[in-house]
Amino acid sequence: MIEKIESAIQCKNYSRLGRCFNTRKNSYFYDLGTGKVFQIGKEMFAILDGMIKSNGFEFIEEIECLESDKLASLEELYDAIIKENILQAPELHEFIGPQISELDEHLNSKRTQITLELTEKCNMRCKYCIYNENQGGYREFENKE
Repeated sequence: MIEKIESAIQCKNYSRLGRCFNTRKNSYFYDLGTGKVFQIGKEMFAILDGMIKSNGFEFIEEIECLESDKLASLEELYDAIIKENILQAPELHEFIGPQISELDEHLNSKRTQITLELTEKCNMRCKYCIYNENQGGYREFENKE
């Protein structure tokens, strides 16, 4: 099953594919390619988090659960890759942009935070976003890149 999953994933730098995170009640996976967030169980969390951190599946034997649970989670992961088109973020070969020298200056200045806004075309209006109209940083959205 691991071989099927690895062959279905186009990007071989797994750290670019997503992030696992927890709230007080649940575990989630954020897929960077699609922007989808999935609620996941503890076995799936262990698999995805391990895959991303180790850039592969060598850790799989270390997961403390029944082999049947691991296999079921791996099958569920494969199904999600196929049906939801997750874990398909493209490889990043180079970073280009009109102000690349300015970005270099900012990155080399020991800043603790940087925000990149790639587009103003967002139409999701997520409740947690700092640009949501219910937040203090609300702004108008346009169609500019």
